[in-house]
Amino acid sequence: MASRPRRKEFRHLPDFLYFDKSVKQYRLTLTNGLRKCIGADKAKAIAIAREYNNIMRPEKCVSVNSLIIDSGGQYGEALPLSEHLDKLFLRITNDEKPSDSTLSNWVNDLERIKIFFKDIPANEISLEHVNGYINEYHADASANVQNRKVSFLKKIFSYAMDESLMFDNPAERKKMKKSRWEKNVEDYLMMIFLKLERPQNLG
Repeated sequence: MASRPRRKEFRHLPDFLYFDKSVKQYRLTLTNGLRKCIGADKAKAIAIAREYNNIMRPEKCVSVNSLIIDSGGQYGEALPLSEHLDKLFLRITNDEKPSDSTLSNWVNDLERIKIFFKDIPANEISLEHVNGYINEYHADASANVQNRKVSFLKKIFSYAMDESLMFDNPAERKKMKKSRWEKNVEDYLMMIFLKLERPQNLG
């Protein structure tokens, strides 16, 4: 909805705010079209209008928060995760000193992660993205392989959290798949349990 045409005396007011002389109060036009009286105090009305517009009409407002986001965030959290991966990976390898074979697997995984997360801001990564990554590259892999790939994501996200790039670790919420051996053990234990629970026939 477009704001009311600005009269000369109201041009200094925030968008959608005007002074209603009939009631001698400032009115703010809400996003649903309702015109709400917000009092006669000019400074208070301007403050309310600015805060309302920042929240409800962020695309029309320039705020400190929007400028921080456009700058990539306070710590770079609004930048794509891919832009931080090399630095995070260096920390991981320095801390954990993996074997040559593990390092080789990690490097391959890192390249896939860079591609998948190249346009996704670090602070917007969710469980949906974790599932998407696994489905993209490891949909037909065994449970053990998928679990290892999720564990590597957990590791990266944990370091990203440590650098204030992410607010939580969505890979922690990924349900790990059970291996065939684990399923067989569970089935065997359940069979024994049911057998023990079954009433014995008395002769």
